[in-house]
Amino acid sequence: MGEALTVQAPSLGDPACLALSPGQEVMVVEAADGLRRSIVPKERAVERSVPSVRYAHAELMHACTVRSVVSGSMPVRRSEIATDWVEPLAAHSLVLPRSDRWNQALTTALLGDWCAPLLTDGFLPATALSPLKAEARTLHRQLVPIWRRRTQHGRGRCHVG
Repeated sequence: MGEALTVQAPSLGDPACLALSPGQEVMVVEAADGLRRSIVPKERAVERSVPSVRYAHAELMHACTVRSVVSGSMPVRRSEIATDWVEPLAAHSLVLPRSDRWNQALTTALLGDWCAPLLTDGFLPATALSPLKAEARTLHRQLVPIWRRRTQHGRGRCHVG
């Protein structure tokens, strides 16, 4: 099978530049199997024509954009981060519950290394949201006080004989 057709992602304008961490700006294009770093120099990228198509990885681009906001690379008001950025990602892309504790867990997970392959290998697979979601769940569980945690049925019972 040949090289996957790459098109520029519309969610961040044309071209799509992500500032995943402060000082790290990356141009990305969407591919059939995820996101790839663009090999087009930034100053010439505007000249590329972009076909009008429906993009398959809008959730992945959304997660990368929210990471840029959370890391401080995209300037927004601090009060807007949870309500305007993190909650929509949790609700629509990751299908996680919405609460302050979940927002805190997802914010911390976003700053993790789930998108490191985009920086190191130049490719972020479409499956990258699964580790992000798993990390958010793990962090949420750690944020729940021990006395509020539920146990699985049958575990933790003490039998007095």
